[in-house]
Amino acid sequence: MKILIIDPRPFVRSGLQVLLSGSPDFQICGEVTSKEQAIRFVKESPPDVLIADWRFGSLSGLELVDAARTEGYTGKALLLADYVTHQEFRQVKAAEIDGLVASTAIQEEVTHALNLIRLGRRYYDSHLLVNFLGTSADGKTGLSPHDQLTNKELEVLQALGQGLSNRQIAEDLFVTEYTVKKHVSQVLAKLDLADRTHAALYANVKGIARYEVSG
Repeated sequence: MKILIIDPRPFVRSGLQVLLSGSPDFQICGEVTSKEQAIRFVKESPPDVLIADWRFGSLSGLELVDAARTEGYTGKALLLADYVTHQEFRQVKAAEIDGLVASTAIQEEVTHALNLIRLGRRYYDSHLLVNFLGTSADGKTGLSPHDQLTNKELEVLQALGQGLSNRQIAEDLFVTEYTVKKHVSQVLAKLDLADRTHAALYANVKGIARYEVSG
């Protein structure tokens, strides 16, 4: 996988070089420091994935990715961030960003995210979302929302956190797909989560499940 690093800070670029140099699956094909250089690079030699900071000078990482896509870039995008708000995460999903990783992530976390992206999946770092995911509308926490789930619903939530499809969950739990759909709906309603992605993130944030890359 060819990777383009877009960041004006030398220590960030060198840090990513060090993080990724030990993996034969990833090749850093270029480093640029500005939007103009990034656009020129992706037009002349498109990478498989570009990595940029969420806050990129006067631009946001989202704006940078959007500008690259406007110029014809069709590859993947991974953003690094110190923190994101709930609204910003909604923007990440709406923009179909492939990966969102904490700026403080260790090597295993970065390569884990890139491996998922390479396999056509998305990765959103649970550490960035823990401040707002699964909290009530007024921001209060208290008793864990998943304490209200039945044992079967908790099993379904765990399976969602592992990235399983309804069919896979049905096979594992020896129930029908229709039953799984009902459990998923109940889980989303009880935890006040928007969709399966949020449920999977919730399960990982709360330690109910751990998503692993196979193969």
